[in-house]
Amino acid sequence: MYVWLFREDLPDRIRTLHEELQAKMSRAPQRRHIEAVLSVAAVMFSVLSFPDSAGAAEDFKKLSDAQIRRTFAGMEFTDQVHWAERYGANGTLTTREMGTTRVGAWRVEDDQLCVDLGKEGGRGCYQVWISGNKVELRTPGSSSYPAQGVLQRPTKSQTAAEKAKSEGRQ
Repeated sequence: MYVWLFREDLPDRIRTLHEELQAKMSRAPQRRHIEAVLSVAAVMFSVLSFPDSAGAAEDFKKLSDAQIRRTFAGMEFTDQVHWAERYGANGTLTTREMGTTRVGAWRVEDDQLCVDLGKEGGRGCYQVWISGNKVELRTPGSSSYPAQGVLQRPTKSQTAAEKAKSEGRQ
């Protein structure tokens, strides 16, 4: 709906508009009134243009062993574009990233989600933080940016495609 607001040239357009308005305001007899109106307009523009920034401090909660098992089993963790990780109820982990599929295992240990995708895919354990369907996988003791995505039920077409691939039909 507001896609046109997020074009890459947005800062340049705002700067140009601001400079034009400042030039006009310096000549206007009612400068204070115009400044107040423009300030309110700028705040409204910011709120409408970046609706998520007001709720940026989401209420993420850390999950325990039992909560991680219950939350991830049979679900898919994804960025909804580039990658997806399917957590089977039996501990199987199937990942898809930019056309590459890997199969490994997942488990829960010490309030952390642990994944093992072998030598090429890597392995590690992560704290799980959740807010609604938004999930962050954080590495304890690290200042690195957490893996972020959403947790969702896999679609039937994804499930069928994975099954066919594992049976060698694709």
